[in-house]
Parts: sequence; structure tokens; C-alpha cells
Amino acid sequence: MTTTTQEQELTLPSINNVRWRVDVTISSTSLSRVFKPCVVLQVSLSDGRIETFEVPVDKFHELRYAVAKSLRHAQELQQHPTLNRDMK
Repeated sequence: MTTTTQEQELTLPSINNVRWRVDVTISSTSLSRVFKPCVVLQVSLSDGRIETFEVPVDKFHELRYAVAKSLRHAQELQQHPTLNRDMK
């Protein structure tokens, strides 16, 4: 039964690599000057997939803030005395 349970576990791919760049739209068909920056992220996953997506700068800052906040909470949990007890 444990073998069957282990085989049915859902595993999510991990991030192997992240590449990014900033593209700036200089003009469009409707406007002569736009100068709107956009962050392009390319994420390589452990299952071989490569996902590419564009994010406006304001949404990128929201994502960056959310990731930094999550990492800070994870560090706080690791340093919590209840989780750091020696298992002797």
C-alpha cells in the first residue's frame, strides 16, 4: 500500500534557471511614442519545459515583493525555536 501511495504522489517541477530581460515599446500603430517597459521572464523547469511570459513593470514589482516576503517568512520559520530543537 505504501508503494502505491508513493507512486501516486503529485510532484511539481522545480525551477532550474531563470532568464530575464526588459523590453521597451518605443512606439505603436496608434501612438507615436509609448516608451512602455515590460519584463520578459523565461523559466526553465526540471521537467524540461521552458515557460516564457511578459510582465508589466508594476506587476513584476508585485511579484518580486511577494517572493521576498515569502522567503522572509520561510527564514523566520526555520529560525523558530520549536522547529530548531535537537532531535537527540
